[in-house]
Amino acid sequence: MSSGPEKLRPALVLALDGATFDVIEPLVAAGRLPHLAAWMRAGTARPLPSTTPPVTFPAWSYFMTGLEPGEHGIFDFSQKIPGRYRIRFVNSRDRQGESLHAAVSRAGGRALVLGLPATYPPEPLEGLLVPGFDAPVSSASDATSSSNPDLYRRVAARAGPWMRPDLDEGSTGEGFHERAASTLLSRIERKTEFALAALDEMKSEAGGSRPDLVMLVFSESDTIGHHYWRDHDPKSPRHDPSASAHRRSAVADIYAALDQACGRIRTAYGEDALCVVLSDHGMGWGPGRAHTSPRSPSRARYRGRAPRRGPSRLLPGAAPGRSRVRRRAGARPGGARSPGFEARRRLRDPRSRFPHARRG
Repeated sequence: MSSGPEKLRPALVLALDGATFDVIEPLVAAGRLPHLAAWMRAGTARPLPSTTPPVTFPAWSYFMTGLEPGEHGIFDFSQKIPGRYRIRFVNSRDRQGESLHAAVSRAGGRALVLGLPATYPPEPLEGLLVPGFDAPVSSASDATSSSNPDLYRRVAARAGPWMRPDLDEGSTGEGFHERAASTLLSRIERKTEFALAALDEMKSEAGGSRPDLVMLVFSESDTIGHHYWRDHDPKSPRHDPSASAHRRSAVADIYAALDQACGRIRTAYGEDALCVVLSDHGMGWGPGRAHTSPRSPSRARYRGRAPRRGPSRLLPGAAPGRSRVRRRAGARPGGARSPGFEARRRLRDPRSRFPHARRG
């Protein structure tokens, strides 16, 4: 006989896509990230490897399910259509394994999940799930793309839609970098207001009780890294010292805005709840790395590509991080191994976990 819903410890997950300690640590030292700095001091901050491959869809699916890509079945943004020379966009129905938010709902809890990639179409749950950028967006996020259209409409009536197509990342022509960072700052503010309104609505409909799980993914840390790392990092081979101050400060400005957003959301949810801040992969630049265009062999090109430094899971609330790619001569051209290779090897070999233990 069922004894009723399980008692769940409230948990807040603040996800900063593509964030890295390479940016966070200097900004913490400079006093620009007061909330993350305080949580790092009070909690635990550690670099963890991302998935193999270290890509958004498989990494967030790993977080959701606890399964590696070979188990949950998602390896990239797209996959080949069997028997045809075509690919299709991956969606949530390709994922194997139960998600964290579905498990919370099954246990009788309520979940608020906003912007989590690889969740469209949304699965039914008690609460509200608004998928990430994989959901169709023409003029704005649509209530019908969420798990609870009625609740979404009430929140959007107060705070506007979760997402608008206000930045075309494929059109990086003249003036793009002078205006894109400001657009991302505005987007962070809008998402924060949406999250606070959604939290308030869910409290109101439950007599003041907060959701058992709240997860919010900010993609702006990833977008700013892809487009402005060369302006942020003087070591980048594409760095232009004559770039405007606006461009050179764009990465730091976005991280500072995210720090403030995370602080507001945690205050609204409750400082007593478990708080986890994490990323799916990191950001940076990597000389000597080859990148071929997937569009066609005739258009293949090689260029420097940033290593993906993987996510940090931080308790009770700290900041996202990096993992270093281990290199061994002869493993591949350049000796590269995938992130997490050494960690998994060590876990398989008990002797490597206890190097000082006596043998024989």
